[in-house]
Amino acid sequence: MKKHFTLSDLIAIGATLLVLASAALPLLAAVNAGSRNSACQNKLKMQGSAIALYAEDNNDYLISGNVYSDEQANNHLRNNYDSSKVRSGRIVLMKQGYFGQKEVIRNGAEQLAARKKYYQCPDDNKVFSGTFDSYYLLYYTEKWVPYSYRFGKVDYARDLASGAGDPGNIIACDAGIYSVDAEKNQIIHAGFTNALTLDGAVLSRDTTQALKQKSIINALRFGAQFGNLDNRTK
Repeated sequence: MKKHFTLSDLIAIGATLLVLASAALPLLAAVNAGSRNSACQNKLKMQGSAIALYAEDNNDYLISGNVYSDEQANNHLRNNYDSSKVRSGRIVLMKQGYFGQKEVIRNGAEQLAARKKYYQCPDDNKVFSGTFDSYYLLYYTEKWVPYSYRFGKVDYARDLASGAGDPGNIIACDAGIYSVDAEKNQIIHAGFTNALTLDGAVLSRDTTQALKQKSIINALRFGAQFGNLDNRTK
């Protein structure tokens, strides 16, 4: 005798499936978050490899944040980038093939696509744009070296690869690690940052205290009051 499902049976089955789906959703979300975080860390590793290869070709100088072809003799940047205009060091790494292939960038759309490939964190839907990448490029020593237009001077590549810097020092990390980022609602990862060290390692650090700092330098410095992001002590 064939049994037919009653309305009560169908409701019970539907309720069971709903409970199972509800239980699975957090697990699925966690898996997806872990996958995105792994992709973020892999991008930082790729940046580390590209920066290291650049340094090998340029007397141990790390790529500067900005590159001025007409002042290479002054800032020790021997990158042969043929342009009279300032270019981001990140663009130089892509165009010169330090990621494994030379990116052909003929217009803004192609540049944006290339930047997304190497410099956009999969978790970032707030910071990355036509002018900003998901990651800070950070080189500072005991004697702070000017960068961008700070103090009205051009950038200088930091020869940290020659031994002047601690291998554990952070040279790049996610944006969203200090109070200015928080005020602008530009936090990529909730409660932590992924960071690249000089020796190419990728680590994750808590940003609870760092987010209270008004300066990105203070946010990175070693010490409980600064969030313990970096290995340097001064």
